[in-house]
Amino acid sequence: MNFLKYQEQAWSTAIYDNKGNNSIYVCEGLDGESGEVQEIIKRLHRGQELDLDKLKGESGDNLWYIQGMYSEYGLLMPDREMDAYQNACAVSHKAFNLHHWSLRLGSKVGRVLEWVDELIFFEYPVQTTELQVHLEDCLITLTMLIHTAGLQLEDIAQFNLDKLASRQERGVLSGTGSDR
Repeated sequence: MNFLKYQEQAWSTAIYDNKGNNSIYVCEGLDGESGEVQEIIKRLHRGQELDLDKLKGESGDNLWYIQGMYSEYGLLMPDREMDAYQNACAVSHKAFNLHHWSLRLGSKVGRVLEWVDELIFFEYPVQTTELQVHLEDCLITLTMLIHTAGLQLEDIAQFNLDKLASRQERGVLSGTGSDR
């Protein structure tokens, strides 16, 4: 699957106030979802097995919010196939463990939040090239976390789209909670 196809399909499922002019909503969602991934990874410290199904779901939610940030600012995700992107990331980045990528995801998401905070509340000029760099960092980090867990980015994207389509068919797309 190409990122642009994913972005188009995922963005079509977005239902929230002021869609297209509400990056705060998307930022807060991305921040929360990155924390959900960290919660799954931290359980390894307590000797628990990695819950790949939960990681798959929460990683898909992270991917949705990353595309949401691209979409909120009228930017396009990379025009690349996801499997080729994942392979390129794996070749060009050192193979750290899940804890590294979990912490790094929080850090990269934090930079996006800081950028939006400064733009909105301090009225800094919009520099979308800077945002694109931060979003690409989030995307690379999420991809490497997924890769390190032995999962495929394309599978996660499709799982996310299938989940959203199911919710849309059942009329619960705008509800809350994972078990809708």
